[in-house]
Amino acid sequence: MAARDGLAAWVRRAGKGALLLAVLYVPTVHAAPDAGLAVEYYDVQGTTLAQLRASLSALGPVDDDGERHHGQVNWNLQWRYNYSTDRGGCRLTGFTVQRSTTMQLPRWVDVDRAAPALRSEWERYSQALRLHEDGHVETGALAAVELERRAAAVKRSPTCAALTASLDEIGKAVIQEFKARDIEYDATTGHGATQGAQL
Repeated sequence: MAARDGLAAWVRRAGKGALLLAVLYVPTVHAAPDAGLAVEYYDVQGTTLAQLRASLSALGPVDDDGERHHGQVNWNLQWRYNYSTDRGGCRLTGFTVQRSTTMQLPRWVDVDRAAPALRSEWERYSQALRLHEDGHVETGALAAVELERRAAAVKRSPTCAALTASLDEIGKAVIQEFKARDIEYDATTGHGATQGAQL
């Protein structure tokens, strides 16, 4: 029996065929555990709305296109599979997906020196931004489920090299499809604007 690992990642910003078998065999496919959502904060400053906006624009995380946004999500999928050989070729005996996610959000360091109205507005905005970013986290979770589903259909290949190539191709395809979903989510929500993630 042999084991292989695959890894793919997708960074999101806010405002990422089975062979016919003579004998039915269903490989073990495990649920995709989340290795944990890590939330990282970057500090923004200001005691007025204009100052806060300027700080967010200057300090927000940068996406792959070099644009700054107020929040960002990076989800990773890592898959591991086991296989064995027999007279029929190479058989998948197990497939596991693990997901890990990092979220970047702003933290207002001057909140105690600001007017109550601005603090209230920041609270509303922060909740809306988190809601939007949670949507990107959910995309990563759905990608893991879809990868598991597709991998379960690949039970056997003529060679182990072909099995490996097929599984890795599936992983890359799922990443690309869910990358497109994340892009569409941002386009539909205006990077969270329609969800209230505007300050």
